[in-house]
Amino acid sequence: MTTFSESTLQSVERKNVISKGKTELMAEINNLLDEIEKKQVSIGLKSDKSKSKNLGQYFTNLEISKILSHQISGDFKKSTISIIDAGAGIGILGISSIKRLIEVTDMKDFHISSVELDTNLIPM
Repeated sequence: MTTFSESTLQSVERKNVISKGKTELMAEINNLLDEIEKKQVSIGLKSDKSKSKNLGQYFTNLEISKILSHQISGDFKKSTISIIDAGAGIGILGISSIKRLIEVTDMKDFHISSVELDTNLIPM
């Protein structure tokens, strides 16, 4: 018969809570990325091509954002990570980066600063 000490049980419970929290968070992020992708298609169909050209806009698609965010790796020593997305658009690359950090680290504290010139995109 296997027995567990109280501290072992607490550790197992903590891992289950952390795992459940991470799974739920990943599901929320995946839903958010799906919504962003749908909005991006809608924006692409409605966008003013000359305005986009003047602003130097390029809307990174979901597959490219996944490829770029998978470049994130390493041993992070800090408990908080800050990301600056200087051309945020509708945020797909920043959100993909957060998703990747959740996948490869145990961090729970992320800060993203997004900058976008096109005021039509900011409320998204």
